[in-house]
Amino acid sequence: MLFHISKIATRMLMALLAVGIIFQTACRPEAQQAAKPFVVYEKAGQKYPITINGSLGSLTLKKKPERVVVLGTAPVDLVVALGIDPVAIEANLWGGDENGYMPWFKEFMAEEKRPLPPTLAMYPELDAEKLVSLNPDLIIAPQSGLSEENYRLLSGFAPVIAHPHKPWMTTVDEQIDIIAAAFGKQEQAAELKAQIEAQYADFQRRYPKLQGKTFAYIYSGGRSPQLSVYAKGEPRVDTLYKLGMKMAPELEKLSLDRGSWSINLGLENADKLNQSDIIVTWFHSEADQKVVEARPLFREIKAVKRGAYLPLLDREVNTAMYQATPQSLGWGLRRMDQEWRRIEKALD
Repeated sequence: MLFHISKIATRMLMALLAVGIIFQTACRPEAQQAAKPFVVYEKAGQKYPITINGSLGSLTLKKKPERVVVLGTAPVDLVVALGIDPVAIEANLWGGDENGYMPWFKEFMAEEKRPLPPTLAMYPELDAEKLVSLNPDLIIAPQSGLSEENYRLLSGFAPVIAHPHKPWMTTVDEQIDIIAAAFGKQEQAAELKAQIEAQYADFQRRYPKLQGKTFAYIYSGGRSPQLSVYAKGEPRVDTLYKLGMKMAPELEKLSLDRGSWSINLGLENADKLNQSDIIVTWFHSEADQKVVEARPLFREIKAVKRGAYLPLLDREVNTAMYQATPQSLGWGLRRMDQEWRRIEKALD
């Protein structure tokens, strides 16, 4: 989620800069930054030094980090899967429990008999005092909404790994490669990817009637009669592709606004969704769902009329399918089994 750094944090950084104790490892973003490889080794066959490039800047690690703070979604699953215990993680206020933990994360840590790391508030403001007290030597946020301003401020606390090309648009494979490289765990990266691919393959075997079907993953808010279609490259859309489905060709052709991950379609153009076998959407609340489903143009969408319509209200499930990590993907797919069975029957 996006967050704001408090005025207290800014004052703290200015004070640190004044006495000269901050060191900056991140480089200023350059026009050619995005074209660089994400990970660059100084010498072939050696794990360090390593330079990690991103859309907001670059950093060089000379040794394995010891005190790591993890921000954003998904990276925390990958960090702990690689055997790293972070000193703190961002509290998930949208889908997590009262302490900000996701259920699959808690289950994984319990199975591993590892303690849960402390959570760090990032919204509506960064808990700067707590972050400073943790004395991190690396902040990991490759799947996040970090702005350039917040990236620079956080870089005053510690080196930061931010998104490599766009906010919230880093694939799980990219996250694995970046995080594994940062910790010198390159050999384990392939294993994590294999775990994910095995779960996708299992789904494809279990739900043969869904294979090759077209879908549209949409959002239609309860307050405004607008309609958005998530584009290919957006994490939850990519998850459906890997499950064996695909976007309708006419939706793939729609132009994506710069800096966005969805296409504004407008409810008046809902008939453009009629080539999609399946409609997937999510809602903030049951009240929003009732408002949207009461709209005649929405009810007339073919997939909605025949029941090949998957409305998601469960925030845990939404988050699990969005993150699609080894831990979250299996958890989410198990929770959605009956819904996918229902969709299969609706397609008969």
